[in-house]
Amino acid sequence: MSEHINRRQNETLLFYHLVFPVKYRNSVTNEDCPTCKLYVPSAFSPNNDGVNDVMAPLGKCIYNNLSFKIFNRWSELVFETNSTQNGWNGFYNSTEQPVDTYLWVLEYTDSKNKKYYQKGMFSLLR
Repeated sequence: MSEHINRRQNETLLFYHLVFPVKYRNSVTNEDCPTCKLYVPSAFSPNNDGVNDVMAPLGKCIYNNLSFKIFNRWSELVFETNSTQNGWNGFYNSTEQPVDTYLWVLEYTDSKNKKYYQKGMFSLLR
């Protein structure tokens, strides 16, 4: 990284070159994760622009017995999955769902057999 420092006449221009050691590995294990809790975003925009088009839990550890459910404001189950690879695209019964706040419930067990239960809300934006 180089850093440019504004200079006046007769001042010295300073450059710094920083080198950081980097370790590369081809796989991730639970030992690499300080916590294996999944993260659920607070909003998504299923508008087919290729950015945040699906709502799904995010994480890098190994998860078992996963259940991710999404409910609308009338407590109707609009989406359910057992995988972090499958996310909600904003449709329910082949109908595009409105901009609104939705509730999610997430249960899972990590590979160390620790059980997690999380819940929260997110916004569907268009």
